[in-house]
Amino acid sequence: REKQPEDLSNESKDLNVGNYMVETDGYMNLFGLMKQRFLNFKNQKYIKELEHFQSLAEAQYPKFMVIACADSRVCPSNILGFQPGEVFMIRNIANLVPVMKNGPSECNAALQFAVTTLQALCGKTVFRVYSFWFISSYDKE
Repeated sequence: REKQPEDLSNESKDLNVGNYMVETDGYMNLFGLMKQRFLNFKNQKYIKELEHFQSLAEAQYPKFMVIACADSRVCPSNILGFQPGEVFMIRNIANLVPVMKNGPSECNAALQFAVTTLQALCGKTVFRVYSFWFISSYDKE
């Protein structure tokens, strides 16, 4: 049987991280904080948009691909307002795409997956990979 929203919200009451909820200098530790953020997401977004998330579990149909820097200070989804399932995203150091002749890489594998399986990139248009350096170039104009 499929879980109903009330079943999902009741689960959050049963979750227990045991010893991970230790306070240090007045702050919740990392695991406790992650648990709380997960439960907030689950109760505030997932349950309210349950049908959408169930459809995402079946397949993904992103509109485009973004290659972004793995810098933890920059979150493309927050900056550009992406929603789950909207964008196929690769994050790596300096948002670089290695040259294919240098051998296989995770980035090239993700590009191939996007093009062949997801068809997230248009074949007849000029192929452009946008990375977040473009934000600063727009500020200068």
